[in-house]
Amino acid sequence: MSQEPAAPGSPGQGCRCPAIGGRSGALVFAHVPVTVAVTPARYLAAMAMDISGEWWRGENAADLAEYLEELAAGGYRVDRTAEAVCTDCDGRSFRLRADPLEGAVERTCVGCGQVLRMLDSGDFWEDAEPEEVVCPCGADVFDVVVGFSLHADDEVRWVSVGVRCITDGVLGCCADWKINYGPSSHLLELA
Repeated sequence: MSQEPAAPGSPGQGCRCPAIGGRSGALVFAHVPVTVAVTPARYLAAMAMDISGEWWRGENAADLAEYLEELAAGGYRVDRTAEAVCTDCDGRSFRLRADPLEGAVERTCVGCGQVLRMLDSGDFWEDAEPEEVVCPCGADVFDVVVGFSLHADDEVRWVSVGVRCITDGVLGCCADWKINYGPSSHLLELA
C-alpha cells in the first residue's frame, strides 16, 4: 500500500526544524511529515513544487512561499509572505544562522557579505545560540521567504522563516516564533 504525500505541517504543528546531525554546530532543517486532510493532487498541480520524494522541493521563492502557506506554523494561516532581498546588492541568496528556540535568524548575503538579523532577531540575539543552517544535502546557501500571520488589525502574530536550498531545491523552515508585542507591523518590512 503506497503512502500519500503528507502536507508540510498542520495547525498547531509549527515548523519542523530539529537538529538531525550534519556538521558540528549546524542546524540541519528537516521536514517531519504529518498527516492532514488534503487532496495530494492539489499539491502536485500547484506551481512547480514536488512532494513526491522524502523532501518537498521547489524551483523558486514562489514555491517556498506556498510551502509556508501550507505549513501554517504555530497553527496560524500565513496572510503575507516576503522574499528576503539584500538591501546593499539586491542579492537573493543567503547563508543563515538560526536559533529556532529563541526565535532568531541572521542572514549573510552570498553576493556582498551584508549581515542582517532578520525581523526582531536583533532584540534577542544576545540570548540566542545560533547555529549554521544546512540542507540535508550539505549545502548552506538558500532562498529565504518569511511568512507572516496577522491579527485583524494587521499587526504581526507569528512569523516563519522558510528556506529553499539553491543546490537541490529542498524546502524547509529554519525557525518560527510568536510575536507577542505591538505595534509589530514594522516587521513586514524586515524580511
